Amino acid sequence: MDLFAAEIELLEKSEDRELTLRNLLYPIKSEFRFIFIDCPPSFGLLTLNSLIASESVLVPVQCEYFAMEGLSLLIKLLWRIRGGFNETLDMEGILLTMFNRHIALSRQVADDIRRIFRSKVYDTVIPRNIILAESPSYGKPAVIYAPNAPGTQAYIALAKEVLNDNSLLF
Repeated sequence: MDLFAAEIELLEKSEDRELTLRNLLYPIKSEFRFIFIDCPPSFGLLTLNSLIASESVLVPVQCEYFAMEGLSLLIKLLWRIRGGFNETLDMEGILLTMFNRHIALSRQVADDIRRIFRSKVYDTVIPRNIILAESPSYGKPAVIYAPNAPGTQAYIALAKEVLNDNSLLF
């Protein structure tokens, strides 16, 4: 509900509504190594604000057919944003999520994405894991709710991979 209200508030702004988040983050940006902005899985004004405010995008992609279509749309959106609002926006990487090695479609989607995007795909893959879905209902992040669960361990591995990829920046 808060995100819906924020989107309505942005829609009601008359000037520079797509630059709101960038303008809010700019004064504090230098105080952080990373600022993660978790976006809704839609292409609305909140997502537009996030992409304009960002230097790069980490794209989670479910290992399912329709997610590949969504990835294609996102890439087109990134090109449009680079052309009109944020010429430095880059794709940091693609994270394969909800992967189930027992399902042929899941393996095929992962293989196709790796073949097309090569080095842009993280080595870490997030498995389909019920613990990840349960933890918010208990009001806890997965790393506290079930630190040894396969999904939790995969996200910890991703954090290490991201830090190692960016170690030269600092």
